[in-house]
Amino acid sequence: MSLVTNAASRVERDSEDLDLSCLKLTCPINVDEIATRWLNRWLTAPGQVVKEYHRKISAFTYRILGSYASRAVRGHGLPPFIHPSQMMASSSCPPLAACMSVVRMCEKPLPGSEDATVEVLQQEINKV
Repeated sequence: MSLVTNAASRVERDSEDLDLSCLKLTCPINVDEIATRWLNRWLTAPGQVVKEYHRKISAFTYRILGSYASRAVRGHGLPPFIHPSQMMASSSCPPLAACMSVVRMCEKPLPGSEDATVEVLQQEINKV
């Protein structure tokens, strides 16, 4: 039996015996803000102070996020933070098809379409 197979069977066996019901987990940050806190950089709340990043960090982040969008739009795969199972419809959450549509809108925006894109983004945020 290979090392990987051994490890996989051990993890499976251990997870069957694992009882997490006695844990009392607490979240150190406001739970209501978790879903949208990453947007705070671009869509600020009233009174929010925006953290300024070094221009090289901002440029790097912009390029990485842009490459994720390009890969998704061109059909070369999902961004690394999206699991393929999230693209399938389930009763608990809708598929990320709407997200991919927004990605397409943002990847190559048409001149003058900024307001429409912001409106669609706001609608999707409200759905979440």
